[in-house]
Amino acid sequence: MKIKPLITVFLTMFGLSLLTVLVMLYSEGWRFNAKGKVLQKTGMLAIRSTPEGAKVYLNGKIATATNDTIPSLTPGTYEIKVEKEGFEVWTKSVEIFPELVTDITAVLVSQSPRIEPLTNTGISLFSLSSSLDKLAYIPINTEKKGIWVLPLSGAPITLFRAGQNLVAEDTEKYIYSSAENIWWSPDDGELLVQLNKEGFYLIDIQRQIKEPLEIKDPQEIFSVWELERAKKRKPFLEKQKIGEDLMVVALDKNTLWSPDEKKFLYLKNYGDVVEIEIYNMEDPLPVGEKRQYSTYRARKSDLKDIAWYPDSYHLALLEGTTISLIRIDGTNKTEIFTANGSLASDKLFVSPWGDKIIIRASFKQNTLPDLYAVGIR
Repeated sequence: MKIKPLITVFLTMFGLSLLTVLVMLYSEGWRFNAKGKVLQKTGMLAIRSTPEGAKVYLNGKIATATNDTIPSLTPGTYEIKVEKEGFEVWTKSVEIFPELVTDITAVLVSQSPRIEPLTNTGISLFSLSSSLDKLAYIPINTEKKGIWVLPLSGAPITLFRAGQNLVAEDTEKYIYSSAENIWWSPDDGELLVQLNKEGFYLIDIQRQIKEPLEIKDPQEIFSVWELERAKKRKPFLEKQKIGEDLMVVALDKNTLWSPDEKKFLYLKNYGDVVEIEIYNMEDPLPVGEKRQYSTYRARKSDLKDIAWYPDSYHLALLEGTTISLIRIDGTNKTEIFTANGSLASDKLFVSPWGDKIIIRASFKQNTLPDLYAVGIR
């Protein structure tokens, strides 16, 4: 008679212990794989989209909506599809690893991009600042002629945006509105301007010194600026131990650094073809990402310009007259807009918020080119 209570206590303790172990295993991501009849670790997918509120499909079945985390996924490769009304469908093969969270952000592109004018005076020249948040430009039909600066961060970029500054007004001696080129200093404090006949001049726009400094040899200025950039980046690069060859590439003047300053882009030439290479120095490297990517190949004659997207995981490309967005791993190349001969410049820039691509174009015959924003969402 005394044995039965002991058995009951034993079974109760055993059951509680087993339940505790199962709860612990479950919380640590262990799941029973009925197909393989094994207990295995699972992973998670953190899926976001810009804009939010998109449907997420996993291997063809709807799983959730962004932004969300999908737990208890068996390790392996999944086909992810992200859909939102009015936007291009986003797809990607994503690998899930045991005990790890794979983080993915889908940048969705509008099926009907908006074209918004940023200027209405005609623009002869424009140049993006080193900090990527200002544009220097030269209007044609305006009362106050010279070099203007348009801020890109903060309030929405519109035609009537406040804060546009005339940083170098034309005088009898200096006709800045006839400039052929404008370069920004690394700290955005100076502009090097190439005038048609008068040569090169350095303008201090921070202290607003009216008299520019005449520059006999612009290469000296470019060399000083490159040294400033190298001085800033070299200590970081030395910690990465990337090797001498990549160090030279990273500090080259033609190398494009990402907005987060943790990746750099350079081009490899293969005859008539050019390949976009990206080196990623994030530490630790995010789950599923690689240290180096061969992102995309294109004909030299077609690839006009490349610009980093603000998230440092995408690039905006200008091929011929077509603007597209591509992820650094070479996936999700999505066409944004085709200008069909209306472009007046081989340059494009991305707004700091990533919602607009800025171009110089003319959409009507016999009209001067202006700055336009192509809205992708």
